[in-house]
Amino acid sequence: MILLGNRVIVKRLDANKMSSLVIVAEVESEHDEGEILSVGDEANTLLQKGKRVLYHKHVGHAIIFEGQQALVMPAQDVVAVEE
Repeated sequence: MILLGNRVIVKRLDANKMSSLVIVAEVESEHDEGEILSVGDEANTLLQKGKRVLYHKHVGHAIIFEGQQALVMPAQDVVAVEE
């Protein structure tokens, strides 16, 4: 599958795989952490496959991508990228 436009496919991470990002409780209730599985051809170059990201909690459409549950969402719903 080739993702088009300004979109990303993100796999939500469970609590055991969360990174070292420190998330204030207020922010945690509004955001989830995930790993980028695919990036559209018009998305920001900071968004790369394998990067961990913080994204708005109630966005995206649930899909199965390469056998994994994931979300396809507009790239602008990603609010932070882990370096």
